[in-house]
Amino acid sequence: MKPEEYWARRMDQLNEAMLSRGEEYIRRQREEYERALAKIREKTERWYARLAKNNDISIAAARQLLDRNELKEFHWTVEEYIQRGRENAVDQRWIKELENASAKVHITRLRELEIHLQNEIENLTSRRLKGTTDTLGSIYKDSYYRSVFEIQKGTGVGTSFAQLDDRQIDKVLAKPWAPDGSNFSARIWKDRDKLVSELQTILTQDLIRGEPAEKVISDFAERMGVSRHAAERLIRTEAAYFSGQSRLDAYREIGVETYKFVATLDRRTSEICRDMDGRVFRLSEARAGVNYPPLHVYCRSTTIPHFEDAEPGERAARADDGETYYVPGDMTYREWEEKHGAGGKPKGAPEPQPNITEPPKPVEPPAVRVTEPRTAREMVDETREDLDEYYRSIVVHEPEITSTVTRIVEEAGGEMAGLDFRIKAKDSFIRKITTDLEHDLKINPDLTPMDVARSINDVLRYTAVTDPDRYFALYTTVIMTLINEGHTLRKVKNAWKDAQNPYNGINVVLVSPDGITYELQFHTPESFDLKQNKLHELYEEYRLSTTSKKRKMELWEEMMKLANGIRKPPGVDKIR
Repeated sequence: MKPEEYWARRMDQLNEAMLSRGEEYIRRQREEYERALAKIREKTERWYARLAKNNDISIAAARQLLDRNELKEFHWTVEEYIQRGRENAVDQRWIKELENASAKVHITRLRELEIHLQNEIENLTSRRLKGTTDTLGSIYKDSYYRSVFEIQKGTGVGTSFAQLDDRQIDKVLAKPWAPDGSNFSARIWKDRDKLVSELQTILTQDLIRGEPAEKVISDFAERMGVSRHAAERLIRTEAAYFSGQSRLDAYREIGVETYKFVATLDRRTSEICRDMDGRVFRLSEARAGVNYPPLHVYCRSTTIPHFEDAEPGERAARADDGETYYVPGDMTYREWEEKHGAGGKPKGAPEPQPNITEPPKPVEPPAVRVTEPRTAREMVDETREDLDEYYRSIVVHEPEITSTVTRIVEEAGGEMAGLDFRIKAKDSFIRKITTDLEHDLKINPDLTPMDVARSINDVLRYTAVTDPDRYFALYTTVIMTLINEGHTLRKVKNAWKDAQNPYNGINVVLVSPDGITYELQFHTPESFDLKQNKLHELYEEYRLSTTSKKRKMELWEEMMKLANGIRKPPGVDKIR
């Protein structure tokens, strides 16, 4: 078994690598804030230049209505906001508000500038949400696989482990963990609401005081800076959480039963992390913010798998001058601080020496958990009544959604295919919950059957078909029309762009105005026929556990050959 020095060094390096990804995104996010502030400055300066007398606008003047020419220009600008908002997946509630504004014939000058300000914040928020989701998803996924690798490498024992897919990662990211019961997405939206409200308040108060444009813009910049710092704090905290959570899930998957809390040895270490350093906990007792990182904002602590036969070895510490030196691996933070003081390395401390250990002893696999949890089937059976009700709550909206989707597709020149299979059978729905839960519990043992049920997007599923030359136009027309009628675009998967995937088509997940999630696929006649017939037959044989590796390779090659023979619609690569 590797000494604890090995585990501490490797897990600390892994944690730092994941946290650095958060810092990389923070740098990109700062640029987004700077661009948003630049546009706010431009809009405000133009507004003042048009209306101010001696660089001063009274609140009474600001509350006057736009004249005919001003209103016409305002409507043009709002239409542009709507178009760009739809292209960039801006919150549909804001799109609706813009549509209402574009239809009004009475708009005050104050409201005009407020809409310009909020539009920039809405676009900033949309970019923040996407960037944060992508960054945290990448941290969780990579840290999980790297943690599994490090544990198997360190123990010398290779075992099978669960693979991650986008659906599982989405579930992990959506699960609240903070004491307020909200996830990072909810906090981003909450910050959006707060920022918009405060900018509007600043504008009104500065106008009442008769402040010039420079003062208004300065006040805007100050509040944007507060929001930016809050956004950066959120990224750092969430990056630490998902880095730690992925490691915890890797421990569960490999069979590690206990972990040791490891604090960074330097003078910046918090009091709570100092007290927690070196303590050992059972995996089943791990709680982020209590006995598992992050314990606080900007937490840099990590954990290592704890094995009874691991040798203490040495730990790395950092002195004030940034130089690294080594201390015994079983020394806690308090012991280190008492011996070396808060400043780090004592005067005359020897230079780091290579750690020479005896040849490793044969390794025993980590102990297997004794208590058997409930099976996925048992959990589903216990909640079957709630699952049935959830299924009915979706299906009851089928006639309305089917009518809307069919009308829009046909008006756009497409055809509906496979309508006989538009509703997933209840037995199939329950079976999918059971299968997915059985797999996902290996990654996240806190999942419930209802969590899995809510992640299933195709209880209602539709297929639109048209010729390759009309494919791009059909897709864009149908999606834009659905959005205009209050549907929300949640996810797009363009398989045409994946050269290694035998499936050709576009899968879109949408949410109806009533909050019902459904799936809409776009196919050409050839791709739909291939999916329904020959490709389906080959894939069913491919997925069987009894199919040999050699046969699977043959099947895959045949599927790819068939897929490559399908004509690709012009312009389809633009869809993402």
